[in-house]
Amino acid sequence: MMLQLTLEQTATLKNRFLPDRPGPLVGLHVIHTGHGHCWADRWPDPTAMLVETASNYSLAGDLKALSLADLQALIFGFVEAPEPFGPLLQATFPDAVGWDRIILEGMGE
Repeated sequence: MMLQLTLEQTATLKNRFLPDRPGPLVGLHVIHTGHGHCWADRWPDPTAMLVETASNYSLAGDLKALSLADLQALIFGFVEAPEPFGPLLQATFPDAVGWDRIILEGMGE
């Protein structure tokens, strides 16, 4: 069972999310704006987190700490996750499809 964390608890996890980079930044958005939610497999010292804002989700941490039931109960939208989470997401949501994104990192000189 995933635990919903408070915004204060979520803010302590900032170092668990990738530094600012092109692409989805759901975890950092929640931390910086206070808009959204964060769930963790345990508190303190979580091993897996799911963050959400505006039906955009991001997974971080150790996928072995998550179950199909955890994700089915919480995810209702787009999910950004590291590649190792792919099989778990596909098993949880058999109708899910990948959606490749093209991200413009900068304009030429």
